Amino acid sequence: MNIGPVQFDRAEWLILLVIAIPLVLWIGRRSMSGLSGTTRWVAMGVRIFVVLLLCGTLAEPSWRKRGEGVTTLFIWDTSRSMSPESEAQIERYLAQALEESEEEDRFAIVTAAEFAQTQLLPRGQVPLIEQFQAVLDANAIDPGPREGTGLADAVNLAIALRPEDSAARIVIISDGNETKGSLLSAAPAAAAKGVPIDVLVLPNMISRDVMFDALITPATARQGQTVNITMLLTARSAATGTVDLLMDGQLVELSPDDPTTSGMRVELEPGPHRFTVPITLRRGGAARFEARFTANDELHDQIAQNNAALSTTFVASEGRVLVYSKEQADVQPIIDVLEAGRLLVEVQRPGTGHESLSDLQGYDAVLLVDVPADAFSLAQQRELASYVHDGGGGLVMVGGPSSFGAGGWIGTPVADVLPVRLDLPAKRELPRGALALLMHSCEMPKGNYWGQQTALAATGALSSLDVVGVIELNMGALGGAAHWVYPMSPKGDGVAVTKAINKLTFGDMSDFARPMAMIASAMANVQAGYKHCIIISDGDPSPPTQATLNKFFDLGVSISTVCTFPHGGSGDTRTMQAIAEATGGQFYFMNNVNQLAQLPQIFIREAQIVRRALIWEGDAVAPVIQSLGSDPMSGIVSLPSITGYVVTADREGLSMVTARGPNDDPLVAHWQHGLGRSVAFTSDATSRWSAAWVEWDGFRQFWDQHVRWAMRPSGSANVSVVTRSEGAQTHVIVSALDARGDPLNFATFIGRLTTPDLTGADISLTQTGPGRYEGTAETADPGQYMVSLRYDAVIGGTGGRRESGAVQAAISRPYADEYRVVGDNTPLLVQVANMTGGRMLAGNPQQDQLFDRTGLEMPVALTPMWIVVAMSAVGLFLADVAVRRVRISPAEIAASAQRAFGKAKQAQTVQGESLRAVRARAKQRTDGDALDEQKSVRPAVLDAKAPLPTGDANSPLDRPDGRGAAGKPNAPAQRTETESNDEAQGMSRLMAAKRRARLERFEEGNDAPGDDAPNE
Repeated sequence: MNIGPVQFDRAEWLILLVIAIPLVLWIGRRSMSGLSGTTRWVAMGVRIFVVLLLCGTLAEPSWRKRGEGVTTLFIWDTSRSMSPESEAQIERYLAQALEESEEEDRFAIVTAAEFAQTQLLPRGQVPLIEQFQAVLDANAIDPGPREGTGLADAVNLAIALRPEDSAARIVIISDGNETKGSLLSAAPAAAAKGVPIDVLVLPNMISRDVMFDALITPATARQGQTVNITMLLTARSAATGTVDLLMDGQLVELSPDDPTTSGMRVELEPGPHRFTVPITLRRGGAARFEARFTANDELHDQIAQNNAALSTTFVASEGRVLVYSKEQADVQPIIDVLEAGRLLVEVQRPGTGHESLSDLQGYDAVLLVDVPADAFSLAQQRELASYVHDGGGGLVMVGGPSSFGAGGWIGTPVADVLPVRLDLPAKRELPRGALALLMHSCEMPKGNYWGQQTALAATGALSSLDVVGVIELNMGALGGAAHWVYPMSPKGDGVAVTKAINKLTFGDMSDFARPMAMIASAMANVQAGYKHCIIISDGDPSPPTQATLNKFFDLGVSISTVCTFPHGGSGDTRTMQAIAEATGGQFYFMNNVNQLAQLPQIFIREAQIVRRALIWEGDAVAPVIQSLGSDPMSGIVSLPSITGYVVTADREGLSMVTARGPNDDPLVAHWQHGLGRSVAFTSDATSRWSAAWVEWDGFRQFWDQHVRWAMRPSGSANVSVVTRSEGAQTHVIVSALDARGDPLNFATFIGRLTTPDLTGADISLTQTGPGRYEGTAETADPGQYMVSLRYDAVIGGTGGRRESGAVQAAISRPYADEYRVVGDNTPLLVQVANMTGGRMLAGNPQQDQLFDRTGLEMPVALTPMWIVVAMSAVGLFLADVAVRRVRISPAEIAASAQRAFGKAKQAQTVQGESLRAVRARAKQRTDGDALDEQKSVRPAVLDAKAPLPTGDANSPLDRPDGRGAAGKPNAPAQRTETESNDEAQGMSRLMAAKRRARLERFEEGNDAPGDDAPNE
């Protein structure tokens, strides 16, 4: 409800006025009967107005103010599909459009790329053209990644930026090609808020380009099979060039008759093209294909990012196993067992392993034999974990001094895959390690980042029982002082030390003596089996004293130093090297940006020194077999003795420990993890701890059964997978036949999709026909996706033969959909403009009038005012009380105001007279007053007939001496004649006032005139 500029949100409370006003009049007629006529009506009006204000407060009033300006929200498409020339064109267009704005108008800029981002907020007071020019001069527009176009997100963000006190319109400047979200879904939100969307279509200026649409290869094949490789290209104009095909990084000969090239020379006309070549698959595993097009003239191919395509085919074989080992001789007995079982074994040294997840998927199992964690990058560790959980592969970890927890695998992604816990519980009594980190100023590229990463890597390799401390320079102290960021204490869950590391400031130390002395003192109070310190620095602090180094040596604390980018000459390097040599540590030198990625691995390797406590070594002990019913231990009733192993702990869940060593520690364990399986053997495969195993009759049976149990099950040759990309999704189709060639129906498929960032997602397959199963996977981002499927079926009904297996497929998206754009999408933008009442802009700022108010409804800004109304009601209520109780007459108030203003005017006149005249009149009045006072003083005459007063004898006024208690003369007992006359006149005025009041009440009809006696 609106009354003028006031809006009542809860107008129903105003209905109370119909009852409240008559009630006030009825009550006031009796309660105000004693007031005079004018006063009573004034009080009644005040009371009614108070009731009006109270009801208005309950109705929640707001002050309405209608907006005047227009806010134009520009959505600027900055994705790769926009031509490079469009950026300057849009800048000129916006600059000219802003000149057409009015003083109260505002504008904002939102860029639409892979993510929508605000580049300029709407604000007033500053001319719009100056705001825009300031942004351009500062190069402040940063749209982020441009490999996508999210126009829908940009519209939603623009709506959120719309000011409440201004009308708004959205202007989209784009080619209309969106790759993320749906603009048609976001447009109704703008229409609902009354925000029209104007569109300016910038045509795609790319007219000459050759794009690789797809490289089609079979998802699965058999070793020795010849398959067709199909290459699909689209040319937007005539072009000539060469098509190259690579298999596993090697060029495939496509032009045997042309000695000048191994590729295929092609001449392309505008339109799609298809080329097919046969390839024989000679080896099992994952066959990776890559096809590339190279134009003879670069002017005929304007986009280079879409000139390649990828595909992967999984070639089935008898079974492939990848073995990682530092020395092949250490693992040769196991290799002989696997090869005797007709398995293909490939041995690689750590650090020269797989390049991608697809490489791992070509193997059915991976063995890590006494391999430390720092031999693999973090990305490779994540790929190993995904290979098991999402890809269905098998992992077997074999112990040794550099394996399990002693090898730094604690806290890594692989640790979650193993069937044993690497971090021991607190109740397990073992010598713990102690590690101190001295973090000096990291004066190198991204020094603070790499400093934190190295500290986090080192602490992450420790167990919860190990002691860790971090020390650095406190820049807040006077002159700087070394202090403990995290004092030497048990790591625990690692939350506290991680929080401390994230707060490092990496102050620049002047000397090593003070912080190293603090570390030595702390180490002396730590009970640990192994103590180690790592120092990272540029080497310029002054070296420690020999006494400090001797103290480290006596305490058994080794120090490893990492010298990074020294800038003080060879002396800095010698200081760091001397510290390491004096304490038995390692020295690392790093002066190349390309080496920085190795820093975390160095710290992990050094942190492993304190993990030596996790190794048990002693006299030969025969393991105790605990589970004779597990498949890997089938037929094995005893195990030979061992002399050592890496200490681990039981893992909760479905893990099964089949053999234990001394102290009931796990020796052999296995479990199912996701789609894959893993096995742990905590002793080694060499003669150091397991010398008796190599000569054991069950050696071959033990390792063959455990490795085959972990391997991915071989798939049926009659189960194949086909993938078909459909926009941001990929359709997965599985065709399954049994051994006799009949459709494999009612099979249960469990599928996992591994994305390019190695996160997993489930895939659900539904049977859509005889032996046909289909599902859909989200594959919006560029990269390679791995599909892993396990199936299980019963052939012949209940009680029939069970058939199970696994099958894989790869989905490749070599480049973002942004580079697939051909032309512009004008129909989409036209539809959006029509949905919201927007306009199709011509590209002429003067004609487009981007700040036009036509068709826009100016918003109304509401300012709540119930507090003001409520306070006004309180003030008037107090005035009402004053009128009724204090009896203030309006006439008297007016007279008082008149007298006050009159005196003020007279005072101004007196100020204009001369000072001498004022003094003369003052003297004259003073002399006259003194004369009158002398005349008025006459002796008092007592009435002879009046009785004498009888007072209290104890009263000081009645004492014979006429003095009070203080000895002062008492006041005269008789009053002067002047005082008596003044008292009589005062009484007469009081009686007259009371008579006037009675007469006023009599005239109003309420009281009768009574006696004027003073007893009232």
